[in-house]
Amino acid sequence: MMAGYLFIPVALVAAMLFVGSVMAVTGNEMSVWPPLKSMACTDAPGAGVPFSSTFSISSSSSSSVLANAMARYESAIIALIPREDKVESSGAILSVNIVINTPSNGSPNAYQMSMEKGVVTITATDVVGAIFGMETMLQISQTGFFPCSEITISDEPDFNYRGVSIDVASRYFSINLLQDIIDAISSLKMNYLVLHISDLGAFRVQTSIADVTSHNNGVYPKHAISDLITYASERGVSLVPEFSFPLRASGLNQVNSDDDRVFFCETHSYMTNGQALNNDSSTLAVLDSIVDDMVDLFGTDMFFVGGSGVTQPFGNCTVDSLEYVLLHVVNRFVSKKANVGVWSDAAGVKGLPSTSVMRVAPADKAVAGFPVLLSGGRGDNQLLPSLPLIDQSPDAINAYVDYASKNATAGVIAALFTNVMCMNQPCGTNSSTVPAASGFANRTQDVVVRDAVLSSLFPRISYMAGAAWYFDKSLTPTNVSTHVEFHTSYLISKGLPVCNASCAGKCSLTNDCGQPYPVYKEHITLFEGGFIFGTTVATVFGISVLTILVLRKARSRKGYSEI
Repeated sequence: MMAGYLFIPVALVAAMLFVGSVMAVTGNEMSVWPPLKSMACTDAPGAGVPFSSTFSISSSSSSSVLANAMARYESAIIALIPREDKVESSGAILSVNIVINTPSNGSPNAYQMSMEKGVVTITATDVVGAIFGMETMLQISQTGFFPCSEITISDEPDFNYRGVSIDVASRYFSINLLQDIIDAISSLKMNYLVLHISDLGAFRVQTSIADVTSHNNGVYPKHAISDLITYASERGVSLVPEFSFPLRASGLNQVNSDDDRVFFCETHSYMTNGQALNNDSSTLAVLDSIVDDMVDLFGTDMFFVGGSGVTQPFGNCTVDSLEYVLLHVVNRFVSKKANVGVWSDAAGVKGLPSTSVMRVAPADKAVAGFPVLLSGGRGDNQLLPSLPLIDQSPDAINAYVDYASKNATAGVIAALFTNVMCMNQPCGTNSSTVPAASGFANRTQDVVVRDAVLSSLFPRISYMAGAAWYFDKSLTPTNVSTHVEFHTSYLISKGLPVCNASCAGKCSLTNDCGQPYPVYKEHITLFEGGFIFGTTVATVFGISVLTILVLRKARSRKGYSEI
């Protein structure tokens, strides 16, 4: 991001947070986003209730995930306490006690908060709910003081599935960027990050079939995914893989380096050849291996399989052939006790399990008989995340809408597709069209890509996240904007380069507050030039050494003494 708003002065951020907290204790709860289902707060006198110098967070739970999350939030709250107030004082907040109570009919991710004699108790239905309860406490304590002398909070989400889908197949994202996204969506109490790892030209995760273990070539090693899963779980987020099967599957070409084990439908155009999977036994065996690997690696409760375009023949492959491949993959996941999600194109495929979650994009119709996940879709936006069932224009940033009235049964998900960040031949399609952000395709642009991705995502999806957790009909558009502006300031204070309030509607994958992002052409030239120069020098040196050795050998044979 431009320095003008990436590094907002600390005093300004503190002032914004302070204003939000003052609003919170007067009843508007401005310092918490998403909105709370219910909150009763007796305003604390003065600046608020101080925290004890021995403040701590504890729980009798044996969960290591919860233990690591508690340590993180404890450190974050202690860091907020003003230096001069780190002493014992009467009435201070002494500790937080976390209780996990899982009733048979409890809502996932729900929590309650209360306070008595300086001890705050957070009672949650699961570990994720406890993490989100601590997030609420951190947000309302941004001034370094607890705003209430007495407090009662009861909070739970409207939808169990609240997520963001990120296309890392079209453009590789660094692990650090994915961690930034996880941090941001966790603060919004979103509980799923979908990694679109398979598409045209790329399959991004190491498998036993394509055993690649280096970040440098754009494939995530298994150990990196495992570490990212742990990082996400400690923030209440589940990592979910998404594949493009049986179409847009040319990324599986990378498993054919030794022998042709994956076969594709044949077309009459080089632009589409090798994109759709054939239903031969060899290809299906590779898919089985990939499914087994992904289930073992991710261990999540949901896998998105694809299914887009499956109702139309492709090249020499019939609809029956394509549906056979899709059902084979779906049934393989089901046999592993995993839930599956597919695009709504596949709703008419005979034999599809009724438990399959239908991912419905803005332009699609609702699907009867299946759980529905309202989702942003490919092509709705080229430079911004696509949001469920709203106006997709760049200036439509206020997406706080009642998704329950739109017939969402499973949840909502925003989607950021990055095919606009591919090379001139985008993502393996051999198209001559130059994508709008193709200058960011090279990995040397990773720093700019981080800024562009985070500023295009936030605060645009913050509105959606608020509505997915709890659609509060009493909030006016001005109320919602004020909430989101506070949360945006909160993210900026954490060092995340998101788009601030003054630039609303002016941030995208190509523009930073209305100004084009720089493409480091000189840096790329220097990088490539250095590589070429180094390779040339090494080659010349090697040839010179070889020439000298040959000459010496020749002279030795002729009886000359060696030089």
